[in-house]
Amino acid sequence: MSWILIIFLGTVIFCCVYYLTRNYNYWKERDFPHVKTLPIIDTIVNLLLIKEPLLNRITDIYNKFDGNKFGGFILCHKPALMILDPDLISQILITDFACFQNRGVPVAEWEPLGCNIVSLSGDAWRVLRHKLTPTFSSVKVKSMFDQIKECSNILITYIKSKNDEPLEVKYLTEKFNINVIASVVLGLCPHKCDQGKKNILFDICCKFFKPSISLIMKYFIRLCFPKISRILKIQMIDDESTDFFIHLIHDIIEHREKTGEKRNDFLQSMMDIKSAESSHHYNLSEANNISNNYFNNEQIKNNFTSNHNEDEVKKYLEQLDHDPGKMADKFVFTDSVIAAQVFTFITMGSEAISNTISFTLYELANNPGVQSRLQKEIDTVLLTQEITYNNLKKMTYMDQVINEVLRIHPALGVISRECAKDYIIPGTNKVIEEGVLIMIPVISIHRDPKYFPEPEKFDPDRFQDMNAIPRGIFFPFGSGPRVCIAIRLAMLEIKVFLAFLLSECNVRLSSKLKLPLKLESNSMGNNVAGGLWLQFESRKKTD
Repeated sequence: MSWILIIFLGTVIFCCVYYLTRNYNYWKERDFPHVKTLPIIDTIVNLLLIKEPLLNRITDIYNKFDGNKFGGFILCHKPALMILDPDLISQILITDFACFQNRGVPVAEWEPLGCNIVSLSGDAWRVLRHKLTPTFSSVKVKSMFDQIKECSNILITYIKSKNDEPLEVKYLTEKFNINVIASVVLGLCPHKCDQGKKNILFDICCKFFKPSISLIMKYFIRLCFPKISRILKIQMIDDESTDFFIHLIHDIIEHREKTGEKRNDFLQSMMDIKSAESSHHYNLSEANNISNNYFNNEQIKNNFTSNHNEDEVKKYLEQLDHDPGKMADKFVFTDSVIAAQVFTFITMGSEAISNTISFTLYELANNPGVQSRLQKEIDTVLLTQEITYNNLKKMTYMDQVINEVLRIHPALGVISRECAKDYIIPGTNKVIEEGVLIMIPVISIHRDPKYFPEPEKFDPDRFQDMNAIPRGIFFPFGSGPRVCIAIRLAMLEIKVFLAFLLSECNVRLSSKLKLPLKLESNSMGNNVAGGLWLQFESRKKTD
């Protein structure tokens, strides 16, 4: 009996090793530039034990491919192709988007909160994108200004009360952003920034971006053994978070439907879509027009799709089906679908925005000349009028500062796509086969001296003329049809907070801050090891 058991275990181990190493020579056999990796060791040491931050590993691979337009490596057991050439990046993200529309991340239809705009792919993603785009129109976002202003003032009041005390700004900006999202997404009254107050939304975000070994193991199994993951129905989002969001959304929707109450928030917009679908009044063609207008916005076009062909972007968004109405019926809004979008807005949005604000404050503290110049711009606007949605557009130097922060500390360090069908790389005879994972190293390109001289230097003047930035080298929130849907809201939130804070406070480095900055190795976000500690002092009118 013991021999049978030994043979069985040996067979299982052999099959696992073969499965994980079968692609070891994948790129060599296809004559692609490549780096050698040991799938099992690489996976166990770097993924499970988290030996170093993921972004550091991406940059190491990027540097090894210097001089090549692309290069292959093995991620766990799966062939992955890193794209380095800016023109090819634009080709993949925009021109040939139809071949690379999916993110290639593990998605599970059985997961209640997995049906969100970030995770979905194919037809389901396209229809959902069309339906959600109107909720992020410029008119809708503009109507959120007062709510963002209120949340900003709450945090600024707290900061001023701690005059010149060291404060961990990532913690503060995460709480601020949670309050904003609670207000503009759910219509909830923002909480005061009370360090001792328990905030469930905040706790869930912290847990999501500081994963446990258990969560990493689940991701590993889903990535390497998708069939086993499907059989076991492994969920990435824990039951506590899932139950909280589903019950929260259900209770709010039920209350509004019973009372007839309507709020000016994104939840109401999604409820309206749900109501229109149930009444068969949903007009997908009208949503298409609003979606197309999204890409005509000057800020979006200049800052995030510079020099791209917007007609190509629209073309792929419009390729739904010969019968749009029929296509819309393939993906309908339910309370669970709405809860999934809310979960995504809160978790993904919280990390991206708080990351950008906190690093902006750090760079301003570390570059007092830039801080002074930005404050003068803010003061100039405030001489004749208060800060409003419209006059924020006059703060052009603030746009430059934010773009430079996003270059050095991008909210999205890596863009991933999955090849949907065999694709011949333009100008070559090389074929990217179906199922290959595409990796675009945003942070590595943003810090490449070929594109940005003295990349470690914080210089907002790089972005004086956005049209001078070549295509394919600056995309902190993604690019093409899958560019972040909430860019308008994110940029408004960042600018409102900075304008109000810097009009009243100066920001300085704290002695508690550990320099040079290093990222935590066990975080999925850009969390600084030891915390991002800064100090604030009230400004004098002569500053």
